[in-house]
Amino acid sequence: MPIRGLIYLVDIYQAYIETHRLNLYGRTRIMLPTPKYIVFYNGTEERPDREECSLSESFTEGDGCLEFTATIYNINKGHNQELMEQCSTLAGYSTLIEMVRSYQKDGLGLAEAVDAACVYCIEHDILREFLLKNRNEVTKVLLTEYDAKKQRKMDMRDARAEGRAEGEANLLLVIEAMTKDGKAAEIPRISREPEFLKAMKDRYHIE
Repeated sequence: MPIRGLIYLVDIYQAYIETHRLNLYGRTRIMLPTPKYIVFYNGTEERPDREECSLSESFTEGDGCLEFTATIYNINKGHNQELMEQCSTLAGYSTLIEMVRSYQKDGLGLAEAVDAACVYCIEHDILREFLLKNRNEVTKVLLTEYDAKKQRKMDMRDARAEGRAEGEANLLLVIEAMTKDGKAAEIPRISREPEFLKAMKDRYHIE
């Protein structure tokens, strides 16, 4: 998450520098707007009300020269009540997402659940004016967001499946090579001893 934020920030600063025609190579110090990177979390995993994620947590060593921190607020139902009371728009969005999930649990498809959630919010004066003007756009955005999450899960599943298939294929190659090499009696060891399996892969040049 901080990595994405850093990329966004670089793009924003680049546009700011170009818009204000600032000289990156001059001797005068360039003053920039102070950044604050805030993320509103509405996923399904249980998360605290507030947490911070730092870019340095992704570094392979601990003496890096750069830091970038994302402050994450959980905006799911039951979290950050004070924040919700101060920002009716955020509270409304949280309710909209909660209703989408509720209608899905009742058996509606995603598109129908999004539409029903919009109707519910309009009828209960939640983001009413905004939804009346932008209902189609909101629906498209939510459907795109959910599809993206679904696609990421499918990609992860496919990657795991491909990894298992590749591992099984490599294992068969090892067994075949050991059999041809007169080491059939030692084949049971490859399921019990990871180091032995690795040694056999190296011996027969199997990746």
